[in-house]
Amino acid sequence: MKNDRDLRVAYRDLLGDDPTGELLALIARLDAALAPSASDLPPDLVARIDRVATGWGRRPTRERRLRRWRPSLLRAPRRARVAAVALVAAFCLLGAGYGLRSGLDHLIAVHTGTDAIASRHLGQEVNASRTIQGFTVSVRQVYADPNQIAIGLTVSGPPGRTFNNIVPWGDLSTTPGHQVATSPILTDDQGRELRGGLGGEQGGVVDGTAAYLLTYDGSGIPIGRKQIDVRLTIGKLTAYEALGANRYRDVTVDGPFTFDLTIPVEPGRVASLNLVAESGGVPVTLERVVTAPTGTRVSLRGAGPDAVVQLTAGSQTYRLHPPDGQAAPASWAVDSRWDYVTGASLVDWHGESTLTVQPGPSAAFAAGRGAGQPGAGSWTFRLVLP
Repeated sequence: MKNDRDLRVAYRDLLGDDPTGELLALIARLDAALAPSASDLPPDLVARIDRVATGWGRRPTRERRLRRWRPSLLRAPRRARVAAVALVAAFCLLGAGYGLRSGLDHLIAVHTGTDAIASRHLGQEVNASRTIQGFTVSVRQVYADPNQIAIGLTVSGPPGRTFNNIVPWGDLSTTPGHQVATSPILTDDQGRELRGGLGGEQGGVVDGTAAYLLTYDGSGIPIGRKQIDVRLTIGKLTAYEALGANRYRDVTVDGPFTFDLTIPVEPGRVASLNLVAESGGVPVTLERVVTAPTGTRVSLRGAGPDAVVQLTAGSQTYRLHPPDGQAAPASWAVDSRWDYVTGASLVDWHGESTLTVQPGPSAAFAAGRGAGQPGAGSWTFRLVLP
């Protein structure tokens, strides 16, 4: 079996920069199981993948294809067997919607940083529900720290009806040929709307219920605050209903589904730095760094939404990326603030850290430079978190 380093290199496209321990362990087992000396897969992995196939039973054509996976995989040559790891692992991890484990637990385990909520049992269970026209939205779990706020919820339709999807929105406007939707809206006790919302693959319907994980920027939580009061507003639901005989229809449910929530706050470490670095005459400001159990967030001005950002702490280097739910607006200024996150927590790290920033193409265009014109090289910041 390969060690962790070899696995990260061999399956980097699947594992990403900050794989969860569950994902890394699954890939390690599949890599060993598909080696030339393996005559069959371990029974528990076979069972897991078969359960995924069974969970797709509402789609007979796909189910028939999936049920043929095992013999064809084990007859394949080495190159094909190893390549199949990505496909098989993807099926396993899609168990959020297809019976491997509860959908909400899966989403918390695989979204950036929130796996710590599950592994350290940090979330608070909630059972708050609102029902309109037979559609029910239930808040199941909440969590907050100075890095992010996480809200786990489920959505279900009226009994006796079948839906391929049920999606919660903050607002939804439709004109001929065009539809604009926003994520569910979270406001603090001052009425300020927090950035974030829906992100990543989620919402698979199982037994009439879809699970969603909403994540929002928690960096505005005052230092030392023990709990926060927030309001979650879901203005509309959209659903795709199966009527039988290959007939379907779109369904829209007008809300609002409103939840007033009090969420305990896990402490973290926050540094408001406002450090400025220049490269090629172009300044970038490192405004803020937040690290908490759910990971680390840096706020930059001048780098653009597609910069290459890396954080080094001791012997570890982490690649940061835009948080789930953060999208570039239609227009923005050179000094607009952009956040970058990693699921790695530095709560227990007390040495110096180094942040390097390489500008992306958007920053060049925003500054009036074409993609081929010379610009800044990279920016480097050195910092120690309080």
